[in-house]
Amino acid sequence: MILWSFRGPCDPQKLRGNQLFKNMKGSSRPAKTNLSVVGAGYWGPNLIRNIHENPRCTLRTICDRTEERLAKIRDKYGSQGTLCDDFNQLLSDEIVDAVVIATDASSHFE
Repeated sequence: MILWSFRGPCDPQKLRGNQLFKNMKGSSRPAKTNLSVVGAGYWGPNLIRNIHENPRCTLRTICDRTEERLAKIRDKYGSQGTLCDDFNQLLSDEIVDAVVIATDASSHFE
């Protein structure tokens, strides 16, 4: 899986110089990364769960075209993150550091 942020591909070797790693009260721990997920079908729920459980991440937005899938996510995680069916709404959130694409490969270009 390749993680692509609004600042380009996320290379783990170069992240230490990125703004994602801010000095928190003298600590070298990274600041929380604001992530959004596109796709709540096959892999999406697993990725959403992992992001939700990771103390270094904040789940900002979950986007899917299917209301049923969004309802399942809403039932499971409550108000964690914003749910939407419009990819442009997800992209308009300036706080998002990276977007995880969890859709069928054939739909990545859409």
